[in-house]
Amino acid sequence: MTENQSTASPNRRRLVPSLKVPAWRTIYLIFLVLLAISYWLFVWLMERIDLATYEPPIALPIPVPQFLISLSTLFLPRVLRHFIPVILGWLIAYEMAANLLYYMYELPDRRTARNNLNQLRNPSRAKGRSITITSQNLE
Repeated sequence: MTENQSTASPNRRRLVPSLKVPAWRTIYLIFLVLLAISYWLFVWLMERIDLATYEPPIALPIPVPQFLISLSTLFLPRVLRHFIPVILGWLIAYEMAANLLYYMYELPDRRTARNNLNQLRNPSRAKGRSITITSQNLE
């Protein structure tokens, strides 16, 4: 018998690596990224940018491959302007949620409300210490 066989017990279970199931937060984040990419491509196709007539804003001394020109059209202002309502909507929703916390819990300032909102969204990366609310200190 080798040394490894003598120390291993016959009842010892063999360790099989378990599959890690992603958390709902990870699945939700992947869903949001795929949704943003699909929205971006939809807007790009909706704008119907004609690559035959498109000329880059800067004349380059070397020829640019058509693939890079096609990729650069994704970042044209005609396409990116459709993200303004999405970004503004997200910012307004975040501020309204912070204002709701500010008024509901009568917090001293809006910065504290934003910190509490961040703590509610992701407790592991919250700044500052947590607030424990009980029936005695609720008021």
